[in-house]
Amino acid sequence: MKLGKVRIIGVGLVLLVVALFIYTQDSRKEEKAYDVLLKEVDDIQELLAKKGGFYEQVAEDLKKEGYDYSIAGMIYSKDDIRLNIIVPNNTVVTEVL
Repeated sequence: MKLGKVRIIGVGLVLLVVALFIYTQDSRKEEKAYDVLLKEVDDIQELLAKKGGFYEQVAEDLKKEGYDYSIAGMIYSKDDIRLNIIVPNNTVVTEVL
């Protein structure tokens, strides 16, 4: 009877170790995917903010037109980059060509 209990406990421990191993492997994959995503976002941000980049071009056009402004950019994915241009409430905004 004691040998049966030992086997059950042994099998339970083996299953626990296997479950923990699988769980940690999944966590590592998620961490790697997250790191890759962060790297992509950083690369896009760097491209937009570099000298002569998109942010600078927008800022130059707004300055040229005489606007006071601030720019807030958010990157949600490679295909969803949002740029908010904030001007004072009393400013009349016209199309910049």
